[in-house]
This record gives sequence, structure tokens and C-alpha cells, in this order.
Amino acid sequence: DLLLGGGYVRELNRLLEVFRLDDRARLRSALCERFGMTEEDYGNLKFHIRRAGYSDGAEGMLEAEGFTPKSDSGRPVEEHGYWRRQYIFVAATLPAGGKGSAAARWINGSHLHKAKRELEPEWVQVNATNKRETLCGIVRESVCQSDSERILVFVNSVAAADQVAALLEDAISSSASGGSARVLRYHRDIPTDDRKSAIETITREGNVILV
Repeated sequence: DLLLGGGYVRELNRLLEVFRLDDRARLRSALCERFGMTEEDYGNLKFHIRRAGYSDGAEGMLEAEGFTPKSDSGRPVEEHGYWRRQYIFVAATLPAGGKGSAAARWINGSHLHKAKRELEPEWVQVNATNKRETLCGIVRESVCQSDSERILVFVNSVAAADQVAALLEDAISSSASGGSARVLRYHRDIPTDDRKSAIETITREGNVILV
């Protein structure tokens, strides 16, 4: 959410610049292939020619003063740069002021900040000595009651996620009341493909716990 509020403008700009660098590299590769050049040849071109290629693609380079390609395959190259793409930022909450991307179009769903009638909140007060036992008890009870439960457990660090996931795995495997569930982990140290698989699993299957 802070990315949208302006608190991390420099970090956000660095991230976007990484995207742009990758896009420019793809465009440069396509231009080199069309004009029979190597990456080194392209880098040795005059600045205004390279800029024309980044801005207006192959046609821009052909129109640039002083550019005479050794060959031209005529293969189409996207003329306005691969990096002219749309970025979508998704957040649970949106800041009311101080938006870091003033030109962005802000889209709010009809259920923004509205309680869902299908959900019944239940608050359980815990302390440092009983919070683990309480969590395990709630999860075990939910798993035993239904074979289609989907449970999300939120924690505040990678280490906590691994600890809680291991705790729940032990609690479920040692439960004498029956019931079983898969415990999946979702945090920055989990490979992207595994995180994607975890989301697909909890969307598709029942009795899945995502930490």
C-alpha cells in the first residue's frame, strides 16, 4: 500500500527503471536482428540514432541522420517501444492523499471497505503463553468440521511463517480427532512458481492452510 502513497518513491522508481531496462534490451535485440548488427555495433552508434531506435523503433532509426544499415530484413519491430506498457498496482487499502502516482487512474471496487455479510468475525484474546495452542486448536477444529476448509494465517515475518507452518503441520499430524489438511507457505523466500502453485491450490482444493 505504501508504494501508492508516495512513501517509497525512490524504491518504486528503481523498480520501474528495472522494467524499462529489460524492455529496452528486448527492443535493442529486435533492432539488431533486423539490421544485422551485434549489440556492440548498436552501442557504437551515435546517441541520436540509438535514441531514435528506443523512441520510434526501426523506422525511427532509418529516418535518423547518418544511419545506413548494412542490411535490412524488413522484419516488423514494435515501433513505439516494448516498455510502453500499463502497470497495475493492487492494494488492500488506498491512501486518501499524498498519492505517489498522481497521473494514475484509481479504480475502486464496489466492496471496498465494506464488510461481507457471508463472514462472521470472531475475536479470540490470546497472550504470549497460549497463542500457539489457541491457533492450533482453532485450525484443528475447523479441519475436523469440514473437508473443504480454506484457512489463511497471517504473520509478520518469514521466520514466523516458517515456524507457524511447522507448528500447524505437527498439530494436524498428531491430532487424535481426525481430519487432515495441507499446510502451504507463501512468503518472499518461496520461489515464484511455488507461490503461484500455492494460490492455485487453495483456490481449487479444500482443507488447505496458507501461511
